[in-house]
Amino acid sequence: MKLVFARKKRGKYLFKLALMSGLVYAAFIFANQRMLISNKKKQINEMKEKISLQEVKIAEIRSELDALDSDDAQYVERIARQELKLSKLGERVFVNAKGN
Repeated sequence: MKLVFARKKRGKYLFKLALMSGLVYAAFIFANQRMLISNKKKQINEMKEKISLQEVKIAEIRSELDALDSDDAQYVERIARQELKLSKLGERVFVNAKGN
């Protein structure tokens, strides 16, 4: 009789041990998945910020392109003077030697 009870107790103990191990494993997996989800949400937010910055840059470039397409003489002259360092024929250009 004692042998039968000992096997039943051992079976209950093993079942409880397996159940607890399964619960600990599930809790670990759940916590790990929550961390992964949190990291991915942060990455998504960073990408959304980058996208919004790029959309602003695209809008600026499109406005410049529209100004060039419309043959806006003032815009073309400003770009030629500022970025290409060009001047009109007969115009004197003064250069600051200090660089200020």
